[in-house]
Amino acid sequence: MHGWGHRGTWRRLAAHLLASAGVRIRRRDGSVFVLRQAPAEEGSPLDVPGIRTRATTRDVLRAVREARARR
Repeated sequence: MHGWGHRGTWRRLAAHLLASAGVRIRRRDGSVFVLRQAPAEEGSPLDVPGIRTRATTRDVLRAVREARARR
């Protein structure tokens, strides 16, 4: 492929990766790289369950302002 700066080329490469086991790239020095689709992750490490509290948005914003003022 040539024209790596063109978005269509990247889209075609991504589509090929999704449809195949991977793409082998051989450099002029003989080194070989394999690009393949990563397995789906279970979820974000930041995806944590919420908690019940009586604090309002105003309470939280006030606490943030106070904490920042102390710095």
